[in-house]
Amino acid sequence: MEIKRLFDILTNYEEKFPNQGVALAGKKEGKWVKYSLKDYVRIANNLSYAFIKLGVQKGEKVAVVLNNCPEWNMLDMAIMQAGAITVPIYPTITEHDYEVIINHADVKCLVMDGVNVIRSVNNIKPRIGNVEKFYTLQKCDGYESFEDLVKLGEDNPAPEVLKQRREQVDTSDVATIIYTSGTTGEPKGVVLTHSNIINQVLNLEHIPAKWSNIAYSFLPLCHAYERMLVFLYQ
Repeated sequence: MEIKRLFDILTNYEEKFPNQGVALAGKKEGKWVKYSLKDYVRIANNLSYAFIKLGVQKGEKVAVVLNNCPEWNMLDMAIMQAGAITVPIYPTITEHDYEVIINHADVKCLVMDGVNVIRSVNNIKPRIGNVEKFYTLQKCDGYESFEDLVKLGEDNPAPEVLKQRREQVDTSDVATIIYTSGTTGEPKGVVLTHSNIINQVLNLEHIPAKWSNIAYSFLPLCHAYERMLVFLYQ
């Protein structure tokens, strides 16, 4: 199939490797937790249904403040195929930079993890009133969790609406806004369309070795280079 939007990569993956046993994997408490391609697609779709239920509209922004993990990739696909825009935020920045980025991007929904991140977000909550919903990857007092978000989608399936949302996304639409480190002043949002990243992916198709079907992601997924490479392997 022709890949025009980043979530087309997942559809292409389904067509070529429908029985892929391990599409994503991550370590939890020292043990590998593996997700088949069917798991990946199912969870991503349920997350999309959840965002639709929450009222996230085409072109609105959802922030992901997580370290590398399979859920990062699921959220990314879910956000984009629902017509929204992924705003990746490093989980190691200052409270001031969180405030600047979240307000500048006009983030509507935020998914986060880690004691330091949650503490920082709690401290700036009065100043980021544009965020309507907060979720944490692990269960945390006072917040709904990633599992709750998936469950919301499971309870409110909307495949036809999602199909329409996907069809409304053009290759020239914004897929993500990646903010700079702030070392040259306030963080600045770099706006990237689906085609910006897809063109890089397709121009690097020769990079993965034909004999290797396993890739280890270790650079931050918040970084454009690592994110593009993960798309490339998918």
